[in-house]
Amino acid sequence: ACRIISTCKKLGIPTVAVYSSADSRASHVTMADEAICLGPPSSLESYLNIDKVCMAIEQTGAQAVAPGYGFLSENATFASRIQEMGVAFIGPPVEAIKAMGDKITSKQIAEEAGVNTIPGFSGVVSDEEHAIELANEIGYPVMIKATSGGGGKGMRICYNDDDTREGFVLSTAEATQSFGDGRLFIERYIENPHHIEFQIVAAADSNGKTTEVLVFPERECSIQRRNQKVLEESPSVLLTKETRKEMARQAELLAKAVGYTSAGTIEFLVEGGNSESNSDGVQNFFFLEMNTRLQVEHPVTEMVTGVDLVEQMLHVSAKQHFNEHDLSSTILPKSLLTAQLENKAEGVVPYKGWALEARIYAEDPLRNFLPSTGPLLKYEEPSTEAVSNAVGDDGDHNVAVRVDSGVRAGTNISMHYDPMISKLVTYAENPNKPSDLGARTKTIKAMVQALHRYVISGVQHNAIFIRHLLGDKSHSASEAFERGDTPTSFIDTHYPDGFQAIDLLHLNDSDVLSEKIAAMAVSSALISSLRESGSVGSSDDVLVVLLGGFFGIPFEVKFDAEMATVTAINSTEKFTVSLSIDDVVHDPLSQSAISEFKLNDKLYVMQFHGESSDGTMTLQFDATGMLDVVVRSRREHELAGYMKEPPAIDTSLMLLSPMPGKLVGLAVEEGEHVEEGQELCTVEAMKMQNVLRSSRKGVIDKVCILVGSSVKADEVIFKYRND
Repeated sequence: ACRIISTCKKLGIPTVAVYSSADSRASHVTMADEAICLGPPSSLESYLNIDKVCMAIEQTGAQAVAPGYGFLSENATFASRIQEMGVAFIGPPVEAIKAMGDKITSKQIAEEAGVNTIPGFSGVVSDEEHAIELANEIGYPVMIKATSGGGGKGMRICYNDDDTREGFVLSTAEATQSFGDGRLFIERYIENPHHIEFQIVAAADSNGKTTEVLVFPERECSIQRRNQKVLEESPSVLLTKETRKEMARQAELLAKAVGYTSAGTIEFLVEGGNSESNSDGVQNFFFLEMNTRLQVEHPVTEMVTGVDLVEQMLHVSAKQHFNEHDLSSTILPKSLLTAQLENKAEGVVPYKGWALEARIYAEDPLRNFLPSTGPLLKYEEPSTEAVSNAVGDDGDHNVAVRVDSGVRAGTNISMHYDPMISKLVTYAENPNKPSDLGARTKTIKAMVQALHRYVISGVQHNAIFIRHLLGDKSHSASEAFERGDTPTSFIDTHYPDGFQAIDLLHLNDSDVLSEKIAAMAVSSALISSLRESGSVGSSDDVLVVLLGGFFGIPFEVKFDAEMATVTAINSTEKFTVSLSIDDVVHDPLSQSAISEFKLNDKLYVMQFHGESSDGTMTLQFDATGMLDVVVRSRREHELAGYMKEPPAIDTSLMLLSPMPGKLVGLAVEEGEHVEEGQELCTVEAMKMQNVLRSSRKGVIDKVCILVGSSVKADEVIFKYRND
């Protein structure tokens, strides 16, 4: 909504926002000229309630409806109802939504249009046993999919009959909750493909026949977890020019076959990489689905082409719905249609540079990316200027940073909706070389620096994971991403045991890590001194820095002119590291949480997130996650040695909720014997159904939460007793 309102403001179009009571302070509500509350937080009672949305349209006298990315954006019933009211639906025709919104019908239309499709069952799966029967006919692995919607909801990969049985139940529940349509189909799961999509904008003549189609350069969307995109870039490293041209041709064929108008996205799977191609040099690819709306990741397309896609949607709608069209001219910009036609080698709208988008989610990467909820206590977006300065000027590439967000400090991240905080986009181009892999390298570096400078506190988030994936040169993921080896299995391949906490406090590693630990200690001491006295510590100061909090690992830091010496106190292998203090960027009068320190000619970024009453600071060092730090004098450290560390709480006989959400199902009852791995309950969070399983054998002693009740992260759901 914020993205659409922004372009409407640019064009002088007044807007009305609709919202649920949970979103009463959301950014889109304050950005719009008017705002109407639809009802309580449940999406079925607010954003998915067609009657309430239509009442808001009547109440405000709105002339057009822009449906956004989710909820009713691909709902044909809603679009039809809007049109019956005499209101313009800023999107494709109702019949196109019906055809492409139903993945079974869309697959049949694609086949008839001559578009490559995935083998499978092109019908509705009736029940669990039918799903198992079909899966065995197709051959494992298979993918169960919701016929409606998208965004990874209602999808499960199945490798055996048990997976299929469970996947059918969970996918049905998710699809019903998210789209109001629980129908599923099943097809072969193509392993290790690349997920490539093409943005289109189309227009029709007075007879409703699609005659104009702009096809934009592809977006690579293969870095995913739970079928939800995490990183997107444009263009793709993978595609040959021949493949790009053929995929663009088939995208146009499908758009015309379905009578499509407005903006949409046609998604494909590309199999096997560069080595898998036919005699014409075209790689193997299959139609996946068409999204009859603007996609979340559209900013990367806008960055490489310079085209405002929302403006084009509004432009098509105005000309076709309000008859603001001279029949002697094209509906879409003639300059873009001509440029696409002249780009004979690739068949797409011309592009330049490279763009990369990271979806920043409120989720905990250290807990298998489970949702995180609560208010944003601090929120500060990175700027182009700061990132450009950090990346450095190589004389060839211009760098830009864009953040599309709908939040601000104080915004509450609710358990009711998608956990996305923002879309962080970086872009680089060489004005003299439109398509340049050097621009991609620069774009990746810019993203890493932007993540260093992205301040988010109050909820857990995935920025530390993305920074590690892109910027940790010691990890296989970073190297693989740099060379474009990014199939959809990327995260599972490079993080088979999940994302682990970055152990900066391990003292028996390489000299590089030792220097990084020393840099953390020095940066922490500098932050403390600058906050306390406004200056760097004097040569007489010896500070003790505890990384990890009140009972953390201690280091002595001694300042001497423009040097700092760090000594590990309790390590069995004591070490001392000296660092030159080359530069300090810290503004005590600024509201910014960011300070920068150049130590031994390396730039480190420190975020200050707060200080507790006992002097414990919460810091983030180079986007490696939050860390509690205590800085004190030698004498204070000696006295603190008399304090005992509090005992840890034994949770071995408890099942704790790994996320905030709602308990929607129990699979066991009190007194029941359970085995390790047995299903215990289902927690719904942010429209996803999450099955919790037993980590041990035992007997359920007590059920502590009622079905239908909200549950907090780490709240006790079950208590066990031993057999």
